[in-house]
Amino acid sequence: MAHPIAEAVLARYRPPPRPSRRRGSVDAVVEAFVNVPFPAVVRAGVLAAALRAEVPPADIWPQVERLLAEAPMDLILRFCDTHGVTAQDLARAVGALERHGPRLHRNDLQEHLHELLSRS
Repeated sequence: MAHPIAEAVLARYRPPPRPSRRRGSVDAVVEAFVNVPFPAVVRAGVLAAALRAEVPPADIWPQVERLLAEAPMDLILRFCDTHGVTAQDLARAVGALERHGPRLHRNDLQEHLHELLSRS
């Protein structure tokens, strides 16, 4: 059953939807997500460069690992698309982290990367 008064109040005070495809919004979410448990702050551009590197720099591995192991898949993909991180770059970063640290246990990410790489 609809409540017209409640709907009118909510419609008046509900903030308008915000676009989420803008670089700033994706970067802000990723930066907040990866930096929360760590004292050092890693900016989105540095994180993207680390994903594109042959091996991510060891000093920001915790943030890279947090992104790849714990972030929602759509956030990872939007961030990579925004920063031009290719599937090959992402697969290389995942492989480097797994060789030098704990396994990520992200079957969804592995399957997605496998699918993307098999098309190219």
